[in-house]
Amino acid sequence: MLGWILWIFALQAGFAADEIVIERPADIVPLLPPPDATQWDASKVVEAIRVSAYSFTPSDVYDLVDRQAPARVVEAVAQRAGEPYDPTWRPIDAIAAEARQGQTGETLKLDAATIGRLFTTLEGLQKEVDRARRSVAPLAPRGSGETARLYERRARRHAIDVVRAVGPAQGRIEATTFEVVLPVAQETRGGCKRPVALADLSAMPFSTFRAGMGVLHRVNEVSVTSSTIEHAEFSVNNGFRFEIWGRCGEVAEEARIVMRRTHDGQWSGRGDM
Repeated sequence: MLGWILWIFALQAGFAADEIVIERPADIVPLLPPPDATQWDASKVVEAIRVSAYSFTPSDVYDLVDRQAPARVVEAVAQRAGEPYDPTWRPIDAIAAEARQGQTGETLKLDAATIGRLFTTLEGLQKEVDRARRSVAPLAPRGSGETARLYERRARRHAIDVVRAVGPAQGRIEATTFEVVLPVAQETRGGCKRPVALADLSAMPFSTFRAGMGVLHRVNEVSVTSSTIEHAEFSVNNGFRFEIWGRCGEVAEEARIVMRRTHDGQWSGRGDM
């Protein structure tokens, strides 16, 4: 819905005038419809691209592909960039998602004594991702006789090679399930007494905890679907901790949560106190 609202504003701002002026690639973006739009007249945008004084390059084309811009717009910029248009071009995010599909992963049943396996398992899988990334030779600097356009084409091919190489290992991260059961104590969190399950991993190497947590932030929250669990998080505040909070005023003996993590560190789960 928000995409449609922004697009309407763009229409009012850009199409109210008889002529659209595109001075740089960023001028195109606000004029694009949402990716799921079924009816959109690209004629004015295409004409503005055709007469623009800007020197488009292949990178501008790839950026529009990644933004899922309409084919006529991508083709118009490709023509200006001297890049042969290919209707099979795909967003790099779509290529990466496809590379992650079809993987199988373990289901680990963990408790207070074994929850450390969550972190060591994900650390091992992340090492697989790193090895896969290293299997693709680094992008060589632009050669002395290489034009900027040729270099940008080569950089795009390299980026695609990388996401295809790391995709299977990233997919195994996303296919791994963690079923965690932890004891609960009544603690004060968020200004009230509530049941809290706490796993203190402070004795674990920092790099291992970070690899499991999945992000470089001090706190990484788990998006939990539950009627009795209000909050769950990984935190490096006050030691290395994984906590599950019940609701204010409730009492419980244990917390059960089933979780998965995306390759880029977003946790989600469902569970109950």
